[in-house]
Amino acid sequence: MSFLDLIKEFHPEDVRSAIEAKGPKDVEYALQARRLTLDDFMALLSPAAEEYLEEMAQASHAITVKRFGKTILLYAPLYISNECSNSCVYCGFNVTNKIPRKTLSLDEIEEEARVLRGHGFRHVLLLTGEAPDRCGLDYIEEAVRRIRPLFSSISVEIYPLDEDGYRRLINAGVDGLTVYQETYDRELYLRLHPRGKKRNYAWRLLTPERGARAGMRRIGIGALLGLNDFRIDGFYTGLHALYLQKYYWKSLITVSFPRIRPAEGGFRPLNHVSDKNLVQL
Repeated sequence: MSFLDLIKEFHPEDVRSAIEAKGPKDVEYALQARRLTLDDFMALLSPAAEEYLEEMAQASHAITVKRFGKTILLYAPLYISNECSNSCVYCGFNVTNKIPRKTLSLDEIEEEARVLRGHGFRHVLLLTGEAPDRCGLDYIEEAVRRIRPLFSSISVEIYPLDEDGYRRLINAGVDGLTVYQETYDRELYLRLHPRGKKRNYAWRLLTPERGARAGMRRIGIGALLGLNDFRIDGFYTGLHALYLQKYYWKSLITVSFPRIRPAEGGFRPLNHVSDKNLVQL
């Protein structure tokens, strides 16, 4: 069973109702639980849990220190192309936006990478838009080979590939894949992605699974906060992470919380996500 099959069992409105039905006792029970269930997870995402943020923060901190110690790992993003063929209504890279477009040459990529190396970064994330005709797999693969000696870890946040494509990148030196679903609500997703290859909801949703099968060591997922109700997409993100940990346990699963910011095109968030909401997630 793929995650596409699993998510169909959780309709957005059913998820919303279940989360909003949780009360203080449900939150307190979840905070004391040794192992969280999906029901407990919903309680911690609920409006009722807003009164328990300090307790949640302390519990989260204790788990973090126990698992990782007092360490922070920094990485630097390196955009190598902003060319894109998609029409995502919220994105500054939208093909209809009249902005300067550029795809770096391999020499320019290496130059930028050396600057980052000089600042002490040893982990880098390569990013592109979705324009395979201008920024193809051969180009990305060669870019990775050029900068591989400079970094301990290279991740990519690019357009979705098939398994063979990810294997090629792994062989070139990539060990991490980041792909955000943007929103897990299929109907909303289709409205936000009217044209372009990114409109294929299922292809994007199953990208982490293809990357894991190809052998990616780290898989990063997340929803773009501000598109959908943060509690609903927060639940789906957690469900997705749990699924990947269960079926692709050889890969390390990470979760990010990107929040939409002003960009070319003037899109306004459909759902405001406050700092308090972000802390709860």
